Amino acid sequence: MPPACSRVRFVNRRHALFRLAIIPGTLSLPALARAQSIEVPGLPDPPPSSTPRVSLTPSSSLESFTAAPAATTLRAGVDDLLFKALSLVGVRYRPGGVSPETGFDCSGYVCYLYREVFAMSLPRTADGIGRHGSEVPRTALQPGDLVFFNTMHRPFTHVGLYIGDERFVHSPSSGGLVRTESLNERYWVKRWNGARRISPA
Repeated sequence: MPPACSRVRFVNRRHALFRLAIIPGTLSLPALARAQSIEVPGLPDPPPSSTPRVSLTPSSSLESFTAAPAATTLRAGVDDLLFKALSLVGVRYRPGGVSPETGFDCSGYVCYLYREVFAMSLPRTADGIGRHGSEVPRTALQPGDLVFFNTMHRPFTHVGLYIGDERFVHSPSSGGLVRTESLNERYWVKRWNGARRISPA
């Protein structure tokens, strides 16, 4: 991806806007191609017969793409996990909710994502989910890792999905909607409990 392309705007089926920074080796182009609308402002026209072209066909396939040498791919299926997670931005919060039709609570949201993308059944609570996978240091977070917070005066009471660029997506609280937020916001910094990496079998 050329250096001038720093951010991508998606418009999901609910017309909720959100931004996700592109980081080398994070959200792959096959996942981007499945978005309904992609805007890349400020991208200069390439000189003739220089940069490899990326063309989207009606079936959203990619042609003639050569990855940058420094780019790495995500763990298997994580690009699909991120795309699915971000496509649900704007779905309302509902205590005990486990589907887009009814709404989600935080763990219901994560359980739904893993069930839909990986056909995995996770525990129904944030605390239960936090007992699975392997611990990840804050400095080693990768897109697709799960991030945990203490929001009820006890550990592992809230969970979200890390999407890169110091941001995560989650279903926050009563009256809220699924949304992305920064890990560096003071509220979340004070309540940080750690991160876990759960890979599909």
